[in-house]
Amino acid sequence: MKTKAKIAQAVVAGGLILLMGIAGWWIGTIANADRSQPAGPEPVATASQPQPQVADIKADWSNVENPHRAAFGTWSFNLENTPLSPVASWSALAPVSGWGTSANVRGNDCPIGFRAPPNLTQPLEIGPDYEEGDIVFHTTDRFNSRGAGEANITWKPSQEGEVAVALALWPTRRIGRLNHWQLAVRSADSLRVLGEGSLPEDGTCTRSRPAALTLESVKLNQADILELRLNRSPQASDPSGDFVGIRFTINAAGTMASRPVAAVTPVAQPVLLHHNIAMIIALCALALSICACVGVAWMAIVLRRGPK
Repeated sequence: MKTKAKIAQAVVAGGLILLMGIAGWWIGTIANADRSQPAGPEPVATASQPQPQVADIKADWSNVENPHRAAFGTWSFNLENTPLSPVASWSALAPVSGWGTSANVRGNDCPIGFRAPPNLTQPLEIGPDYEEGDIVFHTTDRFNSRGAGEANITWKPSQEGEVAVALALWPTRRIGRLNHWQLAVRSADSLRVLGEGSLPEDGTCTRSRPAALTLESVKLNQADILELRLNRSPQASDPSGDFVGIRFTINAAGTMASRPVAAVTPVAQPVLLHHNIAMIIALCALALSICACVGVAWMAIVLRRGPK
């Protein structure tokens, strides 16, 4: 009788251990299924989220409108405060289309701004130091502009904020002339100069070694205008202006221009690892309960074969 009682006790104990293991496994599975769900949907690019905001004078170029609104801000090519007119073919030696004076006659054909087309092979009047797609601008002077003023390129922000600016300038040929540049923030009643300098045509300033200006943070109000002014230098011995190659980009501060917004996701790996611990413990509990049941069954067999 004692043997039968021990067998019964062992079976009951094994059954309870098995039930506890199954219950632990079930609870751990439920907890893991609930907690491993993400806290919310992954962020996607929507109109309410900041989008990459970059203005690039080359990529944003337009042969259709001047001024023209780009993805970020508005560009304008001007003679003083007047936007330049469309020019279908600037000259026989440089048959480029761009933005210039409405007359476009010899002696009154500057300024002229254009994006170098693929079929332009270093014409005499532009020089060799540029590549396809470069933005090129000829400054004004007393012979080719008839005292009309100075050329400038402006960018107007679409909203108030901070921007980062990268500017590179160089002469496209070497004929002994000298241009001057100035980058400034123009508001209704003031002018804040950010940088300025000369562009000598002596081989010291080239496309590969341009005059460069990089500003990490420039505060702009919505009414402000970022203005790049180009003119013949007052120190020049030659009375004529000349061509200037331009690289000019403006980035909104605080935006990730190199990564799409949809690719930015919360770091969830440590959270998921923490949630998986419950599942691991549950599986261990189930395995131990099965081993205990096997042990109880083996003890029952041994006791059953023993003396009664």
